[in-house]
Formats: sequence, C-alpha cells, structure tokens
Amino acid sequence: MNIKCEITVDVPVEVAFAYYLDEACLQEWILGGGMLEFTPLTPPPKRVGSRYRMIYRALGVTFRSITEVTALDPYRLSTKDQVSGDYKIWHYEMRFAPAGAAKTHMQMRARAVLPWGPLGIVAGWLGQPLIQRDRQAALVRFKAGVEARVHRPTAEPGNLITI
Repeated sequence: MNIKCEITVDVPVEVAFAYYLDEACLQEWILGGGMLEFTPLTPPPKRVGSRYRMIYRALGVTFRSITEVTALDPYRLSTKDQVSGDYKIWHYEMRFAPAGAAKTHMQMRARAVLPWGPLGIVAGWLGQPLIQRDRQAALVRFKAGVEARVHRPTAEPGNLITI
C-alpha cells in the first residue's frame, strides 16, 4: 500500500520544518483517525536514530511498531522506517519545499506492506483510502497548528479590551 498526501502551508519552509521537529507539537497534529499513539522513545531533539512507538488501528486491526528516523535533511526531508513491529515493511517520508515567499509545500509518502501474504495485499487495498484520508487530515491539523503559531494576533495598544 502506497499513501501520498500533500498540503501547502502559509509559513516559510524553515518554520514548517521547525514545527515538524518540535516534539511538543507532535501530538497536536499526528494523532487522530487511526493513529492512536506516536510516542518519542529517545530524548529530543529529533535526529537520525531517534525512535518512536507507533500504534495504528485500521479495519479493526491494531498495528504496533517501533520506527526510527533514518534521514533528516534540514528544510527538505525526513524519513522513518520500522525497526520492529507488525508490518512486513513500513517506510515514511515527509518532504518540504519552498512554494513562494512565505509558503511551504509538504508531501507525505508512506509505504506499508502488511503481513499475511495475499490476505495482507487485500487488506492493504481495502484500507488504503481510509488511511489516505486519515493522513491527509493529519496534514490539515499540521497546517492549522503551524499557521496558528505564526499568525497569532498580537496585543497592540489599539487591540486591547478593557474589562
């Protein structure tokens, strides 16, 4: 099963990448839908070798794995691969590219091969649309979170409300 999701966020690539790396923000956008847990197992900062516990539920089946950051190219790319768990293969990458003066285009790709031989192929085929929608929703939450952080209204003297 191959998943590909894209979004453009209204912040510079440096800001989007910093938000992506910020472990304190991770739970705000990554959890939801089928993603039940994505917990850092190594202390920050995120770097090659950092590990995470992942629990995902789709089509009534719970998948657990330990993943590891395998590449981290600032402002461009982050990849993670399963080092142990229920998937036969699990690979994830997030790509970042400038999309104008203060915008970033993000592309998330994931490849998962389920166990169970031919049954795993059918389950992947059935689950792909649900997982696609779920991971696109995570990118929408990412967009909302990073843009809210950057575009917060400031308390200027003319904007203060007196009670």
